[in-house]
Amino acid sequence: MFGNLFRKKPRLSFVEDYLTGKMSAQAFADRNAEATVYYSTPFGTDRAGRTQLWVLSNHDNDLKHYPAFTSKAECNRFLAAIGRYGFPIIEGDLRTLLDSLDSHEALTPLGVVIDPHTETPIAIDPGVRVGAGVEG
Repeated sequence: MFGNLFRKKPRLSFVEDYLTGKMSAQAFADRNAEATVYYSTPFGTDRAGRTQLWVLSNHDNDLKHYPAFTSKAECNRFLAAIGRYGFPIIEGDLRTLLDSLDSHEALTPLGVVIDPHTETPIAIDPGVRVGAGVEG
């Protein structure tokens, strides 16, 4: 009954390999499918009460990424700092987050950026979905 309460949640692995180009984004996503990430709903309200899609732009390549975090506290801090208001924080896994981007037409062109507030954010560009590739 209490087994799941005390089991360690999977954390991201192979981060260094991915960041140094030794591993593709597809292989990284496949190997981290069950890793815990924290994020909010894509659409939400700002402090002025306006509803908008909350994504980040990569100015190097004009791609848009949805923010996710390896810590609930950092997710909360970051979203509040960029002006999001009254947002839920979802604890999920990378597979569920990537799959959710296929749930709405406005979300399919988005990638995911994990820990965008750090010196080494993990950007997974649009189109990468768990199990979509055959890499190892």
